[in-house]
Amino acid sequence: MLADNHLNQFTLIAIPGYTIIDVLSTNSSIALLRAEKAADGTRVLLKIPLGDSVESKNAIEIEHQYNVRSKFELDAALRITDKLCIDSTLFLVFQNVESIPLQSYLEKKLPSLAELLSIAIQLASIVETLHAYDIILHDVRPQSFLIDPITSTVTLSDWRHAQHTGLPYPKDYREKKLATAAAYISPEQTGRMEIDVDERSDIYSLGIVLYELFTGQPPFTRSDTNELVHAHLAIEPIPPTTINDLLPETLSEIILTLIQKKPGDRYQRMRAVKSDLINCYHQLITKGKIENTACRQYDVSSTFKIPSDLYGREDELEHVLRAFDSIAVQSEFICLQGGSGIGKSAFVQAIQAKLQNKNVIYLQGKCDQHNQRVPYGVFAQALNTFVLQWKDKDKKQQGNTIAALHAQGEALSIVTNITPDLRQILGCHALPPLAPVEAQKRLALALTNFLQTLATGEHPLLLFLDDLQWADEASLDFINTLNDARTKHIMIIGASRELTAPFGRPSSSYKGKTQARKISLTPLTERHVAELLADTLGSHPVKTQPLADHIITHTLGNPLFIHEKLQTLHKEGFLYFDDTRRQWTWSLEKIRANNCADSSLALITQKVQRLSKTTQQTLIYAACIGMHFDLFTLAALLDKPDHEVADELREATHENLIHLNRNTPATKAGLPRISYTFVHDQVQQAIRACITLVEKQEIELSIGYFLLERLSPEELQNRIYVVVHYFNAAQALLETENQRLEVAKLNFQAGEKAKSTTAYALAHQYFDTSLEMISQSLWSTDHRFCYNLYCYTAETAYLTRQFEKADSLISKLLKAVVANHEHASIQLIQIQSLVYQQRNKEAVELGIAVLKSLGVTIPTRHATANVLWKYIKSKWLIRGKKPEDLEKLPIMQDPNAILAMRTIQSITASAYHVMPNVYPLLILKMFALSIHYGNAVESPLAYATYGAIVNGIELNNSVCHRFGRVAINMLHTGNDTAIKQRTLLIYNLINRPSGESIHESIDDLRQCYKTGIEQGDLEYAVYTSNAYCMMLCLSGKNLSWAKDEMIRLNTAPWAINPGNTTNDNEALIQYISNLLDENGDTVDLTGEYYDEEKGFPTILKASQSSKLFTCYIFKMHLCLVHGNYDAGIQNIKLAQQYETSSHGVVLMPIFYFYASLLYFGAYEKTRGTKLLRNGKDFKSKLKRWADQVPVNFLHRYQLAQAEFYRVSGNHESALAHYDLAIRQAQENHFVQDEALAHERLAQFWTDRGQKNAARTYISSALDAYKKWGCELKIRHITTLLGSQDISRDNNTPVTLHEQSNPSSLDLATVLKASTTLSSEVVFDKLLDKLMKFVIENAGAQAGYFIIDWGGKLFIEARQSVNDHKSIKLKLAISETTLVPRSIIEHVFQYREDVVLHDARVNNPFSDDPSIVSGQVKSALCIPALNQGKLVGVLYLENNLMSGAFTKDRVELLKLLSGQIAVSIENAILYEQLERKVQERTAEIQIQKEEIQKQKQLVEEKSQFKEQFFANMSHEIRTPMTAIIGMSELIFDTPLSEKQTEYAKGIKYSSENLLAIINDILDYAKIEAGKFSFVNKPFQIRDRITRLQYIVKQLAEEKGITLLISIDTAIPDQLIGDPLRLHQILLNLISNAIKFTEKGNVSVTITQVSANETSVILSFSVKDTGVGIAEEKLNFIFETFSRIEDELNVPGTGLGLFIAKKLVEEQGGNMTVSSKLKEGTAFQFTLPFQRSRALIKDDADIDMTSLSGTKILLVEDTLFNQVVAEEILKKIIHNPQVIIAENGKVALEKLDQHTVDIILMDIKMPVMDGYTASRAIRSRDGYASLPILAFTSNASPGEAEKCKAAGMNDYITKPIESNKLKQKIAALLLPKAETCNF
Repeated sequence: MLADNHLNQFTLIAIPGYTIIDVLSTNSSIALLRAEKAADGTRVLLKIPLGDSVESKNAIEIEHQYNVRSKFELDAALRITDKLCIDSTLFLVFQNVESIPLQSYLEKKLPSLAELLSIAIQLASIVETLHAYDIILHDVRPQSFLIDPITSTVTLSDWRHAQHTGLPYPKDYREKKLATAAAYISPEQTGRMEIDVDERSDIYSLGIVLYELFTGQPPFTRSDTNELVHAHLAIEPIPPTTINDLLPETLSEIILTLIQKKPGDRYQRMRAVKSDLINCYHQLITKGKIENTACRQYDVSSTFKIPSDLYGREDELEHVLRAFDSIAVQSEFICLQGGSGIGKSAFVQAIQAKLQNKNVIYLQGKCDQHNQRVPYGVFAQALNTFVLQWKDKDKKQQGNTIAALHAQGEALSIVTNITPDLRQILGCHALPPLAPVEAQKRLALALTNFLQTLATGEHPLLLFLDDLQWADEASLDFINTLNDARTKHIMIIGASRELTAPFGRPSSSYKGKTQARKISLTPLTERHVAELLADTLGSHPVKTQPLADHIITHTLGNPLFIHEKLQTLHKEGFLYFDDTRRQWTWSLEKIRANNCADSSLALITQKVQRLSKTTQQTLIYAACIGMHFDLFTLAALLDKPDHEVADELREATHENLIHLNRNTPATKAGLPRISYTFVHDQVQQAIRACITLVEKQEIELSIGYFLLERLSPEELQNRIYVVVHYFNAAQALLETENQRLEVAKLNFQAGEKAKSTTAYALAHQYFDTSLEMISQSLWSTDHRFCYNLYCYTAETAYLTRQFEKADSLISKLLKAVVANHEHASIQLIQIQSLVYQQRNKEAVELGIAVLKSLGVTIPTRHATANVLWKYIKSKWLIRGKKPEDLEKLPIMQDPNAILAMRTIQSITASAYHVMPNVYPLLILKMFALSIHYGNAVESPLAYATYGAIVNGIELNNSVCHRFGRVAINMLHTGNDTAIKQRTLLIYNLINRPSGESIHESIDDLRQCYKTGIEQGDLEYAVYTSNAYCMMLCLSGKNLSWAKDEMIRLNTAPWAINPGNTTNDNEALIQYISNLLDENGDTVDLTGEYYDEEKGFPTILKASQSSKLFTCYIFKMHLCLVHGNYDAGIQNIKLAQQYETSSHGVVLMPIFYFYASLLYFGAYEKTRGTKLLRNGKDFKSKLKRWADQVPVNFLHRYQLAQAEFYRVSGNHESALAHYDLAIRQAQENHFVQDEALAHERLAQFWTDRGQKNAARTYISSALDAYKKWGCELKIRHITTLLGSQDISRDNNTPVTLHEQSNPSSLDLATVLKASTTLSSEVVFDKLLDKLMKFVIENAGAQAGYFIIDWGGKLFIEARQSVNDHKSIKLKLAISETTLVPRSIIEHVFQYREDVVLHDARVNNPFSDDPSIVSGQVKSALCIPALNQGKLVGVLYLENNLMSGAFTKDRVELLKLLSGQIAVSIENAILYEQLERKVQERTAEIQIQKEEIQKQKQLVEEKSQFKEQFFANMSHEIRTPMTAIIGMSELIFDTPLSEKQTEYAKGIKYSSENLLAIINDILDYAKIEAGKFSFVNKPFQIRDRITRLQYIVKQLAEEKGITLLISIDTAIPDQLIGDPLRLHQILLNLISNAIKFTEKGNVSVTITQVSANETSVILSFSVKDTGVGIAEEKLNFIFETFSRIEDELNVPGTGLGLFIAKKLVEEQGGNMTVSSKLKEGTAFQFTLPFQRSRALIKDDADIDMTSLSGTKILLVEDTLFNQVVAEEILKKIIHNPQVIIAENGKVALEKLDQHTVDIILMDIKMPVMDGYTASRAIRSRDGYASLPILAFTSNASPGEAEKCKAAGMNDYITKPIESNKLKQKIAALLLPKAETCNF
């Protein structure tokens, strides 16, 4: 019993008729109370939910317990006596037992061993009984039981989670049990094992209870739920005898067997558990002790169940697990091969189970044999697995994953094209389109990065791709790409059938370089089968060996075949359980004598044939849907309720042919979606084999139309491959041109989608199929579709290397089109094909020809002269304009000009390589076209390149830079990606350095390279990499870092670079390597990275003059560094041969700079005047650049000028220019030139004999070379100086207190750094900028920033010369040796600087582990103080050299330390504010998601409503047919006056009801956008007369006058929709009569206008009724809108809405005017066509010749049979009517009778009208027999369906005699009107 406060809590609940006296148990959902009945004082137990209504989940739980209790008889369970609902609260009333909770009993009393055994036996008996009723308790724990404290009788009190066996274990059960009873959960209940939850789960939980019962504690005690789950899965329990040494070993063994992790290792039956416990109890009572006896003697299950364990795969399993251990270094690829049914999937499931404790992300995909045309289909399935798993991740995991994915760049969004459901995780960022090849590479890279991002050391990825022999080409190509990509933490297992190459493709096309591990699964041996049989039958392998030998003979060791064989033997009684002997028995002789199938397919077919016919038919439809199918779709196709189909499938599930899927995604409305999967593709194959090819095609065609009708445009786009698959499979049944065109367009849509995912081979197949389905005549009716189809087919043909086919298609296209721009567009595809084939010269020549056809001439002769002439013309074109004016030019509209721009752009790259003289002409033509016609997409590139041409011809850097700025300003998101990136490359390589510092281009060029990689544009990435590396060489960046960076960017990822080619930067890397002193004293670019003897000829052969020019320039620099002037001059001459290739480029002034210094150096030695003159010439050329771009070249010119003055003897001028060169090099951050200037100035003072001055400048030169990292010069200078030590004291640690002269500091650097730091408030970005600044300016190799967080010191960020960005660590210094802890703590304590010139030499910190292990040479540590408050500490180190931190650098950092501190504090405050903003943003996002969910729910409801209306059409029209038909037939019989009145009442009421139904159905069609109209001739006056007849009765009944007038000018016969006109007028006139009590209703029809072919009529309906208030006129046309009045007039509120819609849909207009108490007027206009032919009246049709006609009437409804028969007798004399109630009976009647016509209902049981019609048409002699369909479906598509089924015509219900007469006459009389088809 519970404490008094709990009792008090429940006594507050008033339960009429009961008084609560005790609380037995309570939890979060339900309470069990003891109470007394007020009436008689009888004690009862009450179970009440702790919810607030009968709708609460807890109340539902009560209802569930009530239902379950009714399904079993058990005295040891509480007996329900009543179920009550009082005040909306649901109660269960139980017969009272004087018991208490078992848990309380055990806590208060220490029972004896015998008492404990008695309790255990009772518990086992209760659970055993439930299992006998096929009920699993799912919640065996002490809290579920009561015990009588006196008699020790145990009673089951809680079965809230109990359910019938065979049902999937609900997820909410798992969540509840994890929350409330994790200590008793079984491993399979956790959801972490791929094992079904069955009765053995209860056995495990009982074992936990018994463990606690006999030891006093559960086996696993953890406070954390996750830890408990892990214990149940992976930790072995302590033996009970260890805890309770008095416990007998036998009992301990029983308990341990109960709680085995693997269900197969536990007791299998509760009866065996009880039997062993009883045995122990008897021994204890009779012998006083429990002996060690054998257990589980009776543990043989009478249920036939084949174990799911893996047999005979131990070696292969171990091989895979060993491979898995190596994926941390390199991903592994397992090629798993084996025949069908060999157990590949089971093998992978076993691997997954083995890896369950390693946090493995498991994704799987399976290829479909019958649908191999889904691009990346197997990966789409695998990624869908990830989406399904996503909801099970916690918010933190989700956040981390999203952050990691987004860090990979926006290109990852392209993965959503493969798996649209990923958009809910990644978001959907539309990326600009790319050229086909680049798009393909981008997708491969994005998908690779996606998988690599998911896979981490903490969560490795296991990707299982099954049945790859059926994989699509795109998937196979990507597997190869992924196989060779340098990934980690990924294991891919690709399974395919035997005798196929790796990953299911022919070995000749397998391009993977990484060798996949191949594992072949062979058939099982006799030993393995004997073990399987022993486990299945509870026997021993020795005993089962003979049976195993027999089975091996018949199955050849195939696991699937063995499984089916055993199932068959059991089904047929050859394997049976002997209850007497308690064992499984078989007769080998009888088994051998039995003739059974000799293949697995035959066995499965036999199993299918044993199913009921309805289940077989259902499975046939399911197999045609695919391996996976959902219940909703299948039920809809079969036209059956969901529950009926589910019942039919239950039989197949029981036979293990299909299985119910877990974790199926819900519908958009959140409703559960039930889906199934065939257990093996052979099952699906066997079922499909049961029907003919034509039958398959008919079903697949119906599936296609089913999906097409029901999918929204968005859903159709997502599932287009599936829809097209069904139509293509049934292609032979597409008979009409319209059908084939419709499917052709669907194939085109699928091709477009496949093309967008770069699956060009599949896209081509779809386009090809579309092409086959259309006729050439379509060009005249749908030119645009044909044109696009041919273009796409040709494009994908060349992309799949079908070049001849592409040429053929292009040739056909050129003949089919006339327009000039179309010709040019087609030839553009041809150009792209030639470029793709690397036939660049042909591409350029064709491009020039295309341009000529567009009126654009490109001269190919006298190119140089033409370039100058075209350039002069371009100058004339922009006379009076500034470059900036070009931004304001209009958008190019001329189609020929646009095509010309596209054509030129397509050949510029090719021209650059094969016709370099033509290249500038192309650019100048693009420029001219832009000036003439306005800006096009390609114009920014033209302007940037034009700027380069200006510089090359005129050397006008300012104009070049301005044109570059114009190009950049014109770039925006909508630009073509390739144009945008190439413009950025030209701008940063040429335009930008013409007006800005070279340093400004470096970061942008690196980003451009990254973008090129992401976009898959390898060519662009190579060019950008070349430009970036060249700029690094010129920038003065640290050489060691620059080299690492260049190597890192010299090879693109494998995904876009399958050839693993480099970016051709080896020569520049070798140049840097030489400067790093890695190659000795050589001036050649030959070493570890490059060999110029081999490389230069290759460059020359490729006509890459600019690259050769670059190499010679850097060789010139090496000669300058070594002082080898002769070799330098030789390289100058070689470079001059190629300088024309680089006019106007940044390399030219560098060439002039090095050339002038080399000539001056040579002159100094030889005094040759020509050398001096040459040097002066180059210096003069350099001056032009220095004057125009001083930021990059003025310091170089000053140095060249100083050298000239030095060698000329003008010492004073030389000194002045040296100082200028040094200062400007420092200001512009060219450390390499600063070092050179210092070195030359030192030489100057040496020549003057001023050694002290020379020492000063050589020391500064050394410092600068060290900062640059030029080890070659460092060695040269230190060697030159010998033992003379010019550096600072390296042995004494210095604490700096003195101040140096501020004038000596670099003030510009201080100001820039201060501005940069103070402008940044984002903490991470601030740290990034801070660390980058100090590394670049302090000469450090690595830097760390340390912050005190709550008294503990943490490394917040780290930056090294090898890191592009700072690394955020958040690492306590006490836990790492990255930094010297002693120095850091010293600075934090004393707030003073520490500078160590050699940290290894004796000093207070030299013994620090970090210094010892890292061999730190130079160290610097300074505090960051803000108004005396210590914010953090900056620590820097250099392990390459001593004395790295110069005094001025230290002073610079000290000056900035205050700004650093202020900025850090501001950033922390900003981060805290940002965190609060993010929290609020997250709250808003949650609200937004909730709104979105509500929106989805509304949309789902709308779909349900549409389906309801469709069903209602059939269900209501069918009885209405009988009612209206009967009422019409009554008038043909003699009637009294009163009977006539009654009959009229029935007729008018039913017609009124039908009008209401039509309104509702029309409303549904309007909402669904499926309204339709017919155009046919009709006599308008006749229609008005009919209408008058209908409404006249209504007017007369109310005593009002009905006036109808029609203009005499209106033609008698018109063409339009008479039924819709009748509907509109009937609605308006009926409304007018309803709301008019006196006066009149007038209808006026006039002619508004007319011509020879058409008329426009005006219709007016006026009444003198109650009128409408003005404020209500605005919404009377809304749906369900009704005017409030005192008349209580009935109606649906849809009439006016539908009438107005009908008018507007036909091109008319409706208005209304009204005044209260005066009346209302509705007016509308409608257009009609004139009709020349006269309509023949139905009454004029002579039916005499049809007397005695034999008619077969096929109708299932009795009343409709009567109506139809009577109508037939009315219109035909003496008809012979034969009645059949369904299609099957109709076929039988045809065997017995000869008939003239068949009247066929559509929807009937047994066999519907479509099926029956097809069967009739398939018979000999019945091809021309007329069949008229009766249908309730009035949609336009019904005609096509009826015709497709072989029917001649159709008529909609209710059947009207005149219509039926007309239809029959049309079919049987030769001159009658033709039918609808």
